[in-house]
Amino acid sequence: MIQLARQLDGADVISLGITAGRMLHGHVGSWQITLRLIEGQYLNWQALVPKRPASNALTVAREELAAAVRRAAFVADKGIVAVSYHDGGVTLAAKSPEHGEAHEEIRKSYCGHSFKTGFQASYLIYTLGALGGDVVVLQ
Repeated sequence: MIQLARQLDGADVISLGITAGRMLHGHVGSWQITLRLIEGQYLNWQALVPKRPASNALTVAREELAAAVRRAAFVADKGIVAVSYHDGGVTLAAKSPEHGEAHEEIRKSYCGHSFKTGFQASYLIYTLGALGGDVVVLQ
């Protein structure tokens, strides 16, 4: 969907077609997409969305976080970057037997309890690159 939004941005002509077989065809410039309605039981996505805002929140400059993830990813074994949230910010860490270790400290506004999680660095970099704005809030 992110790719679709990028293609639609600034497009002069957008062609859409719907077939009897419940398919949607879209054409923007040299880019084409075809979507098909799939019937069946879908996941109850509303049960996955929290009913109240998260009590943990890290506010950081999007590009600063992306740059720190890229630096840590250079030595990440299998592309995994550990992220430790704590008072005063976040620490990104990665290591591999061949390339050593990396620790990136970002001193920013974090409220909540301390915890540690991990991300596939390439997914996090891609997501941060697709977001607009200068600041992101991770909850």
